[in-house]
Amino acid sequence: MKYTRFKKRPGKQSHLQARRGPRENCTLSYPIDLTPHSNSTLFVTFADVPEATSVGDNEANAIVQALDALEAAVEIYFAEMRMIPLSSRATRGQCVVTLPALVTSKVLFANEMLRQG
Repeated sequence: MKYTRFKKRPGKQSHLQARRGPRENCTLSYPIDLTPHSNSTLFVTFADVPEATSVGDNEANAIVQALDALEAAVEIYFAEMRMIPLSSRATRGQCVVTLPALVTSKVLFANEMLRQG
């Protein structure tokens, strides 16, 4: 399927920008908090999704595990037919976990379905 991008007129938004809203990209990136644990691991929490928690041996491993935890929490929201919290803006230097595009589209679609009843 092809689409054409319309040229941006001065002072006007393109049709793609208007549909996307304020986000620049079409993925959801959730900020995470990494807390050192007593057994030399990192505990991961999400301010936006309290059900998603994880632990990792180091920062890289903690971020990988955090994505799994976030996707599992999203599945819980799907099963319980609850609104899925959208991501908040990360502070400077804060790590984020980005949902894959397919999961992001499912989140946005599910939220819209629940909003419309």
